[in-house]
Amino acid sequence: MSAVSILADFFNKNKQVMKNSFEAFKRCVYEYYCKHENSPMSKEDFAKSVVDYKERADKYLVYLGYSKKDKEHKKIIYVGTTIQHPMSRWYYHSIHGKDLDFVEYKRFDNENDMLDLEFELIKKHKPSLNKITKRKQNFNVELTEDVLEQRKGDEQWCQCCLKRRVNKGYRYCYWCSK
Repeated sequence: MSAVSILADFFNKNKQVMKNSFEAFKRCVYEYYCKHENSPMSKEDFAKSVVDYKERADKYLVYLGYSKKDKEHKKIIYVGTTIQHPMSRWYYHSIHGKDLDFVEYKRFDNENDMLDLEFELIKKHKPSLNKITKRKQNFNVELTEDVLEQRKGDEQWCQCCLKRRVNKGYRYCYWCSK
């Protein structure tokens, strides 16, 4: 049994617990993965694999989502991309209403090829859960400390998270002002 299928099984059984706390999520994932009888890695090795993922050259991933009812994976209902550890991204989808069977499709060493393939697959298969279907997706990068430092005091950026733009006259974005 692969690490991906082990963790996917765990997420499906423990969704409510995972929604409450990211720390609880990490702890539960490590405990579940490391105690699983077919686990090929130790807890430390698994944690290291998550950290090392950021350093991979081919971390740009296109993945496909299939309905859990479709055991032969014949109809694609979601096409996505990520530079995160795939299990982190798939867990995010599962707690936000896309409880699908996800499969890695292809890896790339740059974002342009990844986004091009995603758009081609969306045009070809017309997956029902994809929202943006008429144009290529934007590529969201992890912000560096320098970029965040430059945004401090700049009125066009939320001064709480420094990650989202705000409308003129506002200081905080919609998410931070809740």
